[in-house]
Amino acid sequence: MAKEPLVIDLFFGEYVGGHTGEMERPDEYPERVKPEIRPMGTKGSEIFSRPKTFPYALDEEKNIEEYRTDAGFRFMLLRPTKDIPGLTEEEFKRTIGYRMNEDLKDEISRLEGEIEELEKEKGTAEKKADNLREEREEWEKKEAAKSSSSSGIQCPDCDSTNPKSRWKDNDGYCPSCSDVALEDAI
Repeated sequence: MAKEPLVIDLFFGEYVGGHTGEMERPDEYPERVKPEIRPMGTKGSEIFSRPKTFPYALDEEKNIEEYRTDAGFRFMLLRPTKDIPGLTEEEFKRTIGYRMNEDLKDEISRLEGEIEELEKEKGTAEKKADNLREEREEWEKKEAAKSSSSSGIQCPDCDSTNPKSRWKDNDGYCPSCSDVALEDAI
């Protein structure tokens, strides 16, 4: 577990290393701070190099974010915003943080377009589903009408309905009244 948080510079990536815990307060911007960073290095002379003060005066709430992982690793992000004294708009637009946000905006815009297309497809699919439901209901009504009429033969005399097999079992006459022949009922 590191004693000091790792600083990640989202301005130009030049100030990456351990935060010393010190924050310089510039006279011209007393409400802002400039963190001190011990640069990372691989050579022995770089490992023990003197801390560098970040060149821009930062708002602690807007420009500095601190995180701690479950494993206890700490890191600090230095985020650029347009209102940093001494950072021109042109420089701001060249920062890593700005480019990351622009990439995210592009991705969000692309995803919003996909959502719009999917919503259109959903509307079309819902209309098709409604049409299919209506067709099925009509078909079921027709089938119900067919099955009720095909479930039996109605006698014109007594109005009873009996299956054709019962008419045949009764020698071709109405099983209820025995007065009407099958040929006459059809």
